[in-house]
Amino acid sequence: MVECETATFLNFIKKRSDKIETYLSTWGDFERGMMLALESGYTGISFQYKYDEEITKEHVQLLHKKGLKIQLWTVNDENDILEAISLNPDFIQTDNINFIIDNNLK
Repeated sequence: MVECETATFLNFIKKRSDKIETYLSTWGDFERGMMLALESGYTGISFQYKYDEEITKEHVQLLHKKGLKIQLWTVNDENDILEAISLNPDFIQTDNINFIIDNNLK
């Protein structure tokens, strides 16, 4: 899995291996990130959680419907982790792994 905000790098990875998933990092512009990921044939988007634009369960469902995945980053607050899990993303990036383990949230 590779995530990057630079299409040139993601395209480089895509050309070298079809086994590596590519995620376009977005900075709060969900619609633009989704459209660029679709147009470029990326696996999905990497979306900074609670940065500029709120992500909803409907956003995640729309991405999945279009065949894309989503990873949310950086989700460290315990309440944010629980909220993010409820959105059903494909991945959550966190530095609070102890909370995940202690609450059996695998």
